[in-house]
Amino acid sequence: MLQCGLLLREILHAKMAQSMHLWQTIVKSRYLSDELKAIIDPVINRNGYFGHPENILLCMIADERKYVRELGMRRILRARSEAYGLRKFRIPALNFDATDYIDLIDWQETELTEPPLLTDIIICE
Repeated sequence: MLQCGLLLREILHAKMAQSMHLWQTIVKSRYLSDELKAIIDPVINRNGYFGHPENILLCMIADERKYVRELGMRRILRARSEAYGLRKFRIPALNFDATDYIDLIDWQETELTEPPLLTDIIICE
C-alpha cells in the first residue's frame, strides 16, 4: 500500500512538472516581439496538451500551496458530481496572460472531467 502511495506521488509530481513547464514556456514567450508572438502563440496553443483541465487538476493537488490543493480538490469533487459520460480530450484555449499555471484556462467555460488517475481513489474530508 505504501508503494502505491509513493508511486501516485511520483506521478503527480511528474504531471505537475508538465503543466508548470507549459506555463513557464508561456511566461518566457511574453518577452518576444509581437511579430514572433504571432507565430509562437498558435503553436503553443495547438500543442498545449498539458493545459488540459485533467492535467492541471493533477498538478494542483500536488502543489505545495495549501489553497491551491484545496481548490484542486473542490474542482475534482465538482467534476465527479457532474459526470458527462464519454470524455473527449480537447485542448482548451490557453490564457497567455495567466499569472499562475492554475489560471492557464477559463475554468468557468471548461467542461470538467475527473482525471482517470484519481477515479478509484476515495476522497475523505
